[in-house]
Amino acid sequence: MVLDELPSSTKLESLELSVYNTTLRLPAVVAFDSLKDLTLGFITDDEGSGRRHLGNLLSSTCCPCLQKLRLMEIAGLEELRLNAGELLEFSLSVRPVSIIGIGTRMDLLELNTPKLRVLRAGGWHIGKITISAPMLEEVRFSFQHLSSIKLLSVSELTHVRSLKGIELSTHSRHLHVLSPNDSTIRLLRQCTSVECVSVSLQFAQIYYAGGLEEDYVIKDIPPLSYVTSLSIEASARDYSQITGISCILTRCSSLRYLELKKTFVLKDGGDQTISKEHLNIKLPNLQEIGISGFKGRKGEATVMEWLHATAPALRRINLNFGFGWDFVKRSTEQLRNLLPQIPFAEIGSWAGPDSDYGTFVWTPTCEDR
Repeated sequence: MVLDELPSSTKLESLELSVYNTTLRLPAVVAFDSLKDLTLGFITDDEGSGRRHLGNLLSSTCCPCLQKLRLMEIAGLEELRLNAGELLEFSLSVRPVSIIGIGTRMDLLELNTPKLRVLRAGGWHIGKITISAPMLEEVRFSFQHLSSIKLLSVSELTHVRSLKGIELSTHSRHLHVLSPNDSTIRLLRQCTSVECVSVSLQFAQIYYAGGLEEDYVIKDIPPLSYVTSLSIEASARDYSQITGISCILTRCSSLRYLELKKTFVLKDGGDQTISKEHLNIKLPNLQEIGISGFKGRKGEATVMEWLHATAPALRRINLNFGFGWDFVKRSTEQLRNLLPQIPFAEIGSWAGPDSDYGTFVWTPTCEDR
């Protein structure tokens, strides 16, 4: 399919084109003077022509009024240089050419979008990203490995309020050409007014010794003074959960809501000792904690006890058990017996569920803790 076979109407404002299993050949010159909303889906670049022409097609020269752009499940495109002066929202999903990930990958994404407010990007690997978008307000990444993407340059992002899909890891620099945290740290430093953050924490036992991994991660994280909502996806073994979570909590002095998603837990055990340094972490504004993927293990109860100790103003805990055959076949009373009791049963109570199976809510007995 050739895009210039479509009508280049002066009145066309919205266009959605999905071409499954079809190669799109992009023309060198085409204009959509009134186009404001464009979606291109499941497109495979034909012999690199997109590298030369897709950026031109999406530029202010060819689409001077373009405000919303979605490139979904794009494959075979080596690079995309986007210069769009009126663009407000950009979504990009990259897929490999083959199902086993072999083929042309996108080596460069370059954004020169002075009015861009929303950026969503994810999918398959991109080699390097350059962002010049000083008016950005919302950033969401969903790459398989954000830590392997190099941010060549990022403009000041002082208007960003929501930053989601970032990663922090304890893998040391000698295992990578770059530190795996370079891209995340650069984003956090540029997003000086961010209020809502979601982060995936990855901590491996082989790198854990005497607190070295905690120091390695925490030393470069800037203060996140304006963050009031934090979501943590903890891909960690039992022994390192407190160490991992504390790395970022120490930077979030204004936190009001904390969400902890448990995605990978091995057998119970390991070092879950709450150190003096961990007890010194205080979150005076934290009022609500959400926990999902709970399995009723001893190490998880220790994490919750520690989180409770950091939050003197805590008013609510929403806890959801991990799903799977082992939990679906259990009664509500059996799940209730797995709930952490110290100190929660002494100063409050667990309630529920009314309708949402596997979800329990803890609240303190008194208003004043």
